[in-house]
Amino acid sequence: MLLSLVRPPDDETPDEFRLDLFLPALPQSVPAVRHLLRDLLAALGLEPDTACLLLTELLSNAVRLGGFPAVTLELRAKVVRITVADHVPGAVAVRRADPDDTSGRGLFLVEALADAWGVTDIGTYGKAIWATAAAVPVAA
Repeated sequence: MLLSLVRPPDDETPDEFRLDLFLPALPQSVPAVRHLLRDLLAALGLEPDTACLLLTELLSNAVRLGGFPAVTLELRAKVVRITVADHVPGAVAVRRADPDDTSGRGLFLVEALADAWGVTDIGTYGKAIWATAAAVPVAA
């Protein structure tokens, strides 16, 4: 994973960021990126739980499909936006899993937790699923 970092002057605290990541479709990619997002948000004094859950669900689906998912993590105007692109074209639908199912709840959770979410078709290159959540300060 290669990141380019721009450091603000010492007297400024950044309140926005954007990271573009291109990952192998390996199960360990999910916790690695989740920890990165959690650390970024915590360093800014923001609650990381909702954003990290959204990331986990979206990236887990992409890793399961194989290929090399592309992830964009953004904080702009007090909104966290997570975008995960994969190489598999096609429609995405929220599924209502049965109580005994061991999977199939990811987009249901995304729909329930995100302030907004959607899918952008990128043609033969696949699709990008995005979700947003308010960047809420950690309660003191």
